[in-house]
Amino acid sequence: MSVHIDFRTIHTLPKEFFNVETGDTWFNREIQAYTDSLDTLFFTDQGMHLKALYQNGRYESARLTTEGKLTFLYGRLSITAKLPKGRGAWPAIWLLSDTKPFGGWPKSGEIDIVEYRGNHPDEVLFSLHTGTYNHRKDGHYHAVHPMTPEGFHTYTLDWQAESLSLDIDGEKIHTFTKGEHGRDTDDAGWPFHHPFHLLLNIAVGGMLGGHVVDADFPQEMIIQSITYEES
Repeated sequence: MSVHIDFRTIHTLPKEFFNVETGDTWFNREIQAYTDSLDTLFFTDQGMHLKALYQNGRYESARLTTEGKLTFLYGRLSITAKLPKGRGAWPAIWLLSDTKPFGGWPKSGEIDIVEYRGNHPDEVLFSLHTGTYNHRKDGHYHAVHPMTPEGFHTYTLDWQAESLSLDIDGEKIHTFTKGEHGRDTDDAGWPFHHPFHLLLNIAVGGMLGGHVVDADFPQEMIIQSITYEES
């Protein structure tokens, strides 16, 4: 299967692929409410904009998923995006299990292709979470890459049966390998052999977003394109 979505030419959300998630109660002590509004999700010739801003007495933002509509398993998934950089902004491009064959989070796995913390402006994160290895146990697969992501960059997940790698603009950044460093190879240690769906969002504050500086908002993440080539 191959997929290519260019948001510079598609100026409406392709509902056959995406869901808009809404609500004001989320995880990790985040303070935003996700809305289905043209204020937080809109399109220009640059691409699809997810915007976080303060209005209606709260921070509002956007969260999209492809759950139940578009899934990925092995191959190369590339997202060309421009990340926000304000203090307290926590944008993420990530994957969760679509069917949860081993149970809820983190047992069925999480793949964080790229996360950025506005309070740590010179680095991006690439992480995996499993039932045995996750941030609650302070033992997840975790790589920090020094980078100030000004402008658009292409973040590519190369997903194979026994490894997960991140490339940025064609440069290999890090590879996680099944069983490395003595990690278990059972489902609790490497549950990355079933379909996952994509999530795109900007959280505000919380465990990774950290201290929110109101003057730094609004902030937005712009998704230019998504390309997937199954292997």
